[in-house]
Amino acid sequence: MHRSFVVKLMAACCLAAPMAHGFADTFPVRPIQIIVPLTAGSVLDLLARAMAEAMGRATSQSMMVLNREGAGGSIGATLVARA
Repeated sequence: MHRSFVVKLMAACCLAAPMAHGFADTFPVRPIQIIVPLTAGSVLDLLARAMAEAMGRATSQSMMVLNREGAGGSIGATLVARA
């Protein structure tokens, strides 16, 4: 690599570093949704709720578990694909 390229890259990183902290506070604005394609009370639903609780504590973000059962899981998969 050319030395001037490395110097320019390091300068750009140093200038961009203070801006990265400002962007981190605004994401995500809405609660994070975990979509479960099975009915409420199933094993996968219970695992998703436990995972959402642990992730919520670790990231200080609100988590939602949405159950979208039906059509062999394709309704939930379509919802995820459209998101």
